[in-house]
Amino acid sequence: MTSQPLTPGTRVGRYEVVTHIASGGMGEVYRARDVELDRDVALKVLPGRHADNPACVERFRREARLAARLTHKHIVTLYDWGQDGGTWFLALEYVDGVDLHSYIAARGRLDPQEACVIMVQAAKALDHAFAQGITHRDIKPSNFLLTRSGNKVRVKLTDLGLARAVSDEEFRVTRDGTTVGTIDYLAPEQARDSAAADIRSDIYALGCTLYHMLAG
Repeated sequence: MTSQPLTPGTRVGRYEVVTHIASGGMGEVYRARDVELDRDVALKVLPGRHADNPACVERFRREARLAARLTHKHIVTLYDWGQDGGTWFLALEYVDGVDLHSYIAARGRLDPQEACVIMVQAAKALDHAFAQGITHRDIKPSNFLLTRSGNKVRVKLTDLGLARAVSDEEFRVTRDGTTVGTIDYLAPEQARDSAAADIRSDIYALGCTLYHMLAG
């Protein structure tokens, strides 16, 4: 069971940790190497303090199941999920770039044309998720990764940790009337009750993301 940050060289299944990337409420993310397929991955690991909590493990499992539905050039791809020695993990496509929040912080207000390019790709990612019956519920700049393909910016939506399927009632990870999400980008109906969030809530949050890009 993982209770401390993983150090470079640590193995989780067939994945060897290279370096720590980011921390979140429901996971530590590392750049790792798939030693069998010889490729880099983003390895998301459930912290040890959550590994014995059935609700946390179920949320992690749901994230994997929802991510597995999504195959789109503007959404990070799920490769694998499972556990090794009590450590639960997701192996995801590694995006060599920066998240949009950090990009805005470094650049300040973005040029409207650049913001439009980013928004179009982000909207295509949301449209695909909507077509699969999935509401993300945590749309914000830090959940969009930016990389380059030639001289063009490529946007990738990530982190389905708070997502839910519209038709999925097998397990409710949040109680009715509770709130999940990031307050600066939260639609009013989601703030009142996260179970009420749908694609319109994600679109609202995407509009807040556009505002952040233009206002800095």
